[in-house]
Amino acid sequence: MLRPHVEGARRRRGWWLLACGGVGTGVGLGGLVALALTGVRAATPPAVAVTAAPPPATVVVAPPALVVVMPAPAPVAPAMVAPPAPAPAPFGDLGPCPAPHQARPRGRLVQPPVGDVVVGVAAAPTDSRWVATWTADHVFVSRDGGASWDRVLDGPGRVVDASFDCHGRVLVLRDVVDPTGLLGADGGARVGAGDGASVGVGVRHGAREVWRAVPGVTLRRPDDEQPRYPARLVGGGRAIAVVGGRGDEDGEAVAAVSDDAGASWRHVDLGWYDGVRLAATWDDETLRVAVPWTDCMSEGLRLVTVTARGARSEEIAEYASQLVFEGGTLHAVSWECPATTGDRGEGLCAWRHGRGWRPVAVPASTADDPPELVLIEGPVPVAVLGERFHTVGSRLGRARAWPLGAVPLATDRAGRLWGLEDGELIRR
Repeated sequence: MLRPHVEGARRRRGWWLLACGGVGTGVGLGGLVALALTGVRAATPPAVAVTAAPPPATVVVAPPALVVVMPAPAPVAPAMVAPPAPAPAPFGDLGPCPAPHQARPRGRLVQPPVGDVVVGVAAAPTDSRWVATWTADHVFVSRDGGASWDRVLDGPGRVVDASFDCHGRVLVLRDVVDPTGLLGADGGARVGAGDGASVGVGVRHGAREVWRAVPGVTLRRPDDEQPRYPARLVGGGRAIAVVGGRGDEDGEAVAAVSDDAGASWRHVDLGWYDGVRLAATWDDETLRVAVPWTDCMSEGLRLVTVTARGARSEEIAEYASQLVFEGGTLHAVSWECPATTGDRGEGLCAWRHGRGWRPVAVPASTADDPPELVLIEGPVPVAVLGERFHTVGSRLGRARAWPLGAVPLATDRAGRLWGLEDGELIRR
């Protein structure tokens, strides 16, 4: 590929070769013009003629010969072909978020026809009736709390995450190993390989679906065969947010936010993080992200608040690998939390801007080996302690039973805990 000024010079030189060198290579249009002009100049009489006459002699000056000068060609810049812009999503802004629906749906839970191992569950942050579950390849959505299921948003790559926006549009995040193969279901443009994308987000509204690449967010470095960093799809808002690794940089995180269903993205740098776990949520139209980070000398948490006006970052001198948001409050499980109880080792604390950490009392255990304290994200976050679980807030809610050995995965807007027992979905 020649530089632009070299390409322009070559074009100009090619024009003159056509104009002046057409005789030797087949006469071109410029060559015919040059030959015609040569013929005109050869037939022109001498410029001065003298006629005999009584003295003194009269000198008659003939009009000057006609000379045609060809104008120099204007420089022609090489044509620049802009990459095709992604086609707009087949649906637009639906306006402000409706009021949340948190009534507990009635009816028994029906197992989704997955035909494979369920690896994830996500409930809508704004409606207790909307639930998604997925295998490595397929996503199933329920609009009635689990009484029926539909398979949606089939696409390239492994399923990473799923959620809903506040209007109920289904969102699915996939690991797109080759982003050049990602094609919008509405006929959108192919995604260029140089945009740094290795994840794609699908959006479904009614029966209409569209797929978009998420530039700047990756799960792996170029030479990695397996994902290196986790990525999160943050639902519940008017906009879509994807948080995860940035480009091919080690230890860098980014939040990509789209206000138009993935047709365009804006990015917020989340700084250094250890790639273990991120917590993120929409609080009205504010995105909150908590990033744990560590290096060989220090560690801590970074709380990033993103609005339409920009982003604000707050450093917290505390490290925690378990984090959940409850509204605008961050809850963390940490070894240094002042709420540490007995021999459990880790305690539960809540962080509020300007107030710092406040302990959240955790019931003491009489067991010789106290159960691990596990935080589960969701519209109503919970803390699981062995065979019971509690909603998380300024204090823990009443204890509810949870089957020993079952795997907790997500909560819904009604406060129910979803998980897996013997390979099947359960809810309590």
